[in-house]
Formats: sequence, C-alpha cells, structure tokens
Amino acid sequence: MVCELQDKIEDLQEMKEIQIKTKSTHGTYSDKLRLCVIQLAGLEVATEKVTPVIQVVSEKLFEKKFDRKELPNSTTVQTIIDKGHFIAKAYIAEKIDNCKNWGLNRDGTSRRKQKIIDTAVTLDNGEIASLGFTHVSRETAKIITDVTKNHLIEIADIRSNSFRKHHNEDFIVNSLAKLAFKMSDRASNEKLADKLLNKWRDEMLKSCENDRQTVC
Repeated sequence: MVCELQDKIEDLQEMKEIQIKTKSTHGTYSDKLRLCVIQLAGLEVATEKVTPVIQVVSEKLFEKKFDRKELPNSTTVQTIIDKGHFIAKAYIAEKIDNCKNWGLNRDGTSRRKQKIIDTAVTLDNGEIASLGFTHVSRETAKIITDVTKNHLIEIADIRSNSFRKHHNEDFIVNSLAKLAFKMSDRASNEKLADKLLNKWRDEMLKSCENDRQTVC
C-alpha cells in the first residue's frame, strides 16, 4: 500500500514538472513567465534579480529546479518589462480616450533614499491603473507637474502611433478636458503642482479653442 502511494506521488510529481514549461514550442517565453517577470518588476524587484527570485521560489515552494537556459537573462528580462510597460500604457491610453471622465492620483515617497513619484489614473468605471514610478531628484511642484505632463505625452504618442487618426495634441487636450479630479497628499508642493497642472490644462484648452475658431 505504501509503495503504491509512493508511486502515485512520484507520478504526480512528474506530471507537475512536465506542466511547468517556460517556453513555447517556438522557443519564445510563455505568457505566464512574462507575466511573472512583469509583476516582479512591479514589486520593484531589480532586473538582474528577477530570474534568481523565480529560481528560488520555484525550488523552495514547488521543488522545481530550472536550468538557466529555461529562464531569461537580465537583458531579456528588461525587454519583457519594457514590452509590459508599453502594453499597460496602451491599455490606459485607450481607456482614457474612450471614458467620459477620469482622475489623476499622485503619491510622492522615498525608497532606499531615493525620491519616487507614483502616478495612477482612476477611470470612470472605478478601475485604477498605474502609470508607474518615476525617480526624481526633488519633489518640487514643477517637477511633479512635469512628471504628469510626460506621462500624458507618452500615452498620447502610444495612442497616436496605434491609431493614425489620433493626433498627439488632440489626445492630450481631450484627456485634460475629461480630467475630473486630482488626488494627492495635501502638502504645499502638491497643492502648487495642482495649480500648475490646472494652468497648463487651461492653456491647452484655450489654444485648442482658438485654433478651432481660426479654422472656422
């Protein structure tokens, strides 16, 4: 009886190991592995540490040892992360383009003695999507505002490249027009950053309106 149970356990273990594949038949890394890499990056695991983390977790929790050739090197890890960022921002750009209104969330913090601005958006369906972390030297109102501008410009570029009918400036203006609220801590630099962003929005909307009147 004991021997039979042991055989079954070994068979199940072999089946389990067969199912854990990191590459497709074409040699590309599986979607599950790519998602794992992207999520580890989102938890701020350093690029060069992503593969070692996967190896340790798989070995200690699931008794599965991966050969180095089964997992991506740091260069490939960075490529996967970059593609993940692009896909995420393309998704956010589409959602902002099609929503009725949205909100901007900012949170400044320090990690490992480095200042970071975390930027996210709240869509009209309540979904919150991150635009990522930006390392900054200081958290002045101007720098905070520039970070927000750069995020909008980046997703505008992505959206316009995906759909030629979309012009970068049109996307930015439409997005600013639908910006319903801003959430951040109430520090003086954040309050001033909100004012600077409002000023930029007013300038962009006014410029767009003037252009339309000129055309008419």
